Amino acid sequence: MRLQLHAWPSPLRWDLSLDAKVESLEQANEAIGLLQNKENRHWLAYRREGTKWLRLDPLAARAWEYPEDRLLESFSKHPTFAVHLRA
Repeated sequence: MRLQLHAWPSPLRWDLSLDAKVESLEQANEAIGLLQNKENRHWLAYRREGTKWLRLDPLAARAWEYPEDRLLESFSKHPTFAVHLRA
């Protein structure tokens, strides 16, 4: 399944493929962000800010820095999908 998202009237468009899971930091670094499904009940988002990853949880008051080693470990536990900018 492929979702194409855009914020009107913004010219930016995003692609999210639910067919290809992220399994490495190399894949994650090619994306502008990540969406992760936790036990089929809760979604988290991750985005890169400089050399750091931020974890965005809709139930939390703010985003916080998330270590790369823990992010990599989470790929094997929870389905994670890349968000890419579209031309």
